[in-house]
Amino acid sequence: MTVPQNPLTVVKLLWCGQGQLGLVEIYNDGIEKKDADFLALINCGGETKYAQESLDYITAKVEARHRKLLNLVVFTAMDEGSTNLLDELAGRLTPLDARMTACFVTGSDWEGKGPEAVKGFVGSLNFSLDSVEFAGARQSDYLGTGTAPTWIAEHNGTYVRILATDDGPTVMTTVLVVENGIFCVVLPGRLSLSMMRAISAIPELKTRLPGNRALLLPNRSALESLVTDYRMDPTGGNADRMKVVEDFAAAVSPTGICVSAGVSSGSPVAQVLEKFTADLAEGVEHTYVCYDLPDAANIFGEWQTRTTTKAIRTTLRTYGAQQQTTFGQIRISSRLRSVLTDSEQ
Repeated sequence: MTVPQNPLTVVKLLWCGQGQLGLVEIYNDGIEKKDADFLALINCGGETKYAQESLDYITAKVEARHRKLLNLVVFTAMDEGSTNLLDELAGRLTPLDARMTACFVTGSDWEGKGPEAVKGFVGSLNFSLDSVEFAGARQSDYLGTGTAPTWIAEHNGTYVRILATDDGPTVMTTVLVVENGIFCVVLPGRLSLSMMRAISAIPELKTRLPGNRALLLPNRSALESLVTDYRMDPTGGNADRMKVVEDFAAAVSPTGICVSAGVSSGSPVAQVLEKFTADLAEGVEHTYVCYDLPDAANIFGEWQTRTTTKAIRTTLRTYGAQQQTTFGQIRISSRLRSVLTDSEQ
């Protein structure tokens, strides 16, 4: 009797200081090893001094594959925090004669430093610029009710989908979902008020995303300033804007929160994380780092290392004058089927 495969999907948020650097790995046989059967690079930005080990890791994963291949490269934003490490990664991959098979880009043109970096990276992997796909305004794979969502990439039951894009004339950010029916990871490039409204307006979103869902909270989003303004004056427009954040948190309802933390940006903010804790899963006790905003008791605010059993994870794990700074990648994984066959137990 043929035993059905139970592929393993692993989403890794790699340590890069302030920035966004992610890798999706799929293993058809359900066993994580050097040679992945599918690799997707999600953004490539951060602080050079911190990102070297992560860039080496990506290079090793590509080199281990017979065809030296990235199946998909996606940019959820085109700012430097999502693209400024591309030249360094290209310098590692070009000697391997690495290739990519698909590229999806936020925006509609090639203007600016970020797009120039993307163009250079695409060319270094011998991929045609004419084959690059661009995100359109108000694009979502989840808008059709009563039908299965569409996708931009699929491998062995794991899908990469667009949750939402900007609704303005210029598309500045895309929100991705990586999911296999058991779990999903929501990956925003940025979180503006308009983007949060667009996601909250998607019909029946909570029932269309798998119940086990992690949300990546990006650096330098509108959330930090919104929460800060609300603390100063919780009335009027600030109250209206905070309602947008609360509606978004309820619509996505994450069971886990992940942050690529960068102390130079003051992210993540403790009071932002608190807006997304209602449905967080419980697990093993661990530490995470956040910035506690100023208040009457502490007019300067402070970085804190906190201990929790809730599913809050930051790439910066401990930080502070009295503590050793530690950091590492965030790993989120799931097999395609939650019930194992007799041969898998």
